[in-house]
Order: sequence, then structure tokens, then C-alpha cells
Amino acid sequence: MLSAFGVLAIASVAHAVPPLAELYFSINHGDIKFDFVDGNTNPNGNEVYAASYSATDGTWLITYQLTVDHTTNPQVSMSGIVTVENKSPRDTLAFKVGAIVPICPSISGGSLIGGSAVLTLTTVGPGTLSCDKDGQPILDCLGDGHAIESLFYCPTTLTSTGSSTISYSGTFGLPGPSEQGPAEIDTIGVGEHFTLTPKDKLSMQINFYFKDSDGVSPPDGCEGDIDGDGIVGPMDLAVLFGNWGQEVFCPSAEPSDLNDDGIVDANDLVLLLSAWGDC
Repeated sequence: MLSAFGVLAIASVAHAVPPLAELYFSINHGDIKFDFVDGNTNPNGNEVYAASYSATDGTWLITYQLTVDHTTNPQVSMSGIVTVENKSPRDTLAFKVGAIVPICPSISGGSLIGGSAVLTLTTVGPGTLSCDKDGQPILDCLGDGHAIESLFYCPTTLTSTGSSTISYSGTFGLPGPSEQGPAEIDTIGVGEHFTLTPKDKLSMQINFYFKDSDGVSPPDGCEGDIDGDGIVGPMDLAVLFGNWGQEVFCPSAEPSDLNDDGIVDANDLVLLLSAWGDC
């Protein structure tokens, strides 16, 4: 239909772009390598991130298989398995691996966190999983790229005297999530730091939960006031046209996406013109 301003309003279709996962790893304290990976969307809306990285000389292999509920309603989560294989025939290797994913909307006003993890070490002979020389815990639950809780503090060690598979588990803030977390969280993630003996494999299964303790707060301000000056006017129109066609993962992070469908388009223009004037 036509609005009072003669602009055609197109039926809204959700175009929100699923978030990219930032995967990273470092071997033997070398440079950290980063990769941004698309997810596959499950029928329930969760994203599944799967990727593998290997050494050119075949001495290591890292595999990610993570499922993320990235919509704060009011809880987000990350679960899955990160597997690291030291394929070197003789060298113990130090690994730093992790993943970070944005959430939508951001948690604000307080959070509750909880989680569990299982380390599974598979050896082909005598072998050991242990903390790295920096003394960091083997596993970190990440919020905004920083450790907000950790498991398997040093000197945690898993040691096998022969070919075997052994496991070790830990939890925090469960049942729940019930442990007090940061006031603000924009991204969630997992980080791991450890050393692994030759020809051995570590699988780390994690389940992390992050809850907005106050629920999801409605956005502030008035509809159409993109620049927040209290007036819907030419400046807001200029910002909207400057972002025209932009697709976003989190509509609440893009003020120009007035109808929160994940894309800045004619529907948002209609809403802006309909709200023209003082708020």
C-alpha cells in the first residue's frame, strides 16, 4: 500500500544475516591464526559451525563442531566439541584454540552463566595432556573475548601409561545458569590452552550458557530517531539512505533497521517518514 508520503511499503521478510564465528588457533606460541566461518542454520534457528585446519607438514589437526543459540531470549548458549590432534611422531606441542560468536541482542544489566566440559584424552602409548607453561587454565568460558569463568586450573594433568582413552569433567554455575557473570556481554566463546604429547588426541566437549538476568530490555528512544537527537528529520533520512541495502546479523545493533527484519530497505523508510517530526 501507499503511505501518506507516497512510498510503497513492501511486505517484510526476515533477511537477518546469521553471525560469523571467529575461530582462532596458535601452535607452540606462534602467531595466532584467525578465520571467520559461516554457520549452517538449524530448523530451530541455531547456527552450526564446522571447520578443520591442519599443518602443511601434517603434524597437527584441529576440528571445530559447535552449535550456538545466539538469540538472547533471554538465554544464549554454545555447545559442541573441539578436537585437537598432535600428529607429530616425536614432539610435544602447545596449542591455543578457541571460537567467538556474537549474540543478539547484547546482554546488558547483568548476566548469569553456567557450563560443563569433558576432556577426553586418547593416546597410542604413554601420553599426557597438561597445562601450558604460561599457567593458564586449560579451558576458558569467554565473554567479549575474555575469560569470565575457567575450568581445569593448573596443574591439571591427564596421563596415560599406555594406549587408552581417559576423561575428566568439570562444571560451574549449574543447575542454572546461576553464577553471576559480567554486566555486559556482546560475544560468547570458548578458549583452550594446553600441551599434548606426540600422536595423541584431545576432544573437548563443552556446554556454556549465558542468561540475561534482567531479561531483554526494550530499545530506548523513539521510532525513526536514528541519530538520537529527539527529532525524526533530514539527518535521520540521510543516515538511513547511507545504510540502504545493508544486511545485519543483529537488527538492534543497526538503528537504521527500524523494523528489525535484518535489512535496511523501503519498509524502514516508510516507518521513518511516518514518524517525521519531534519525538
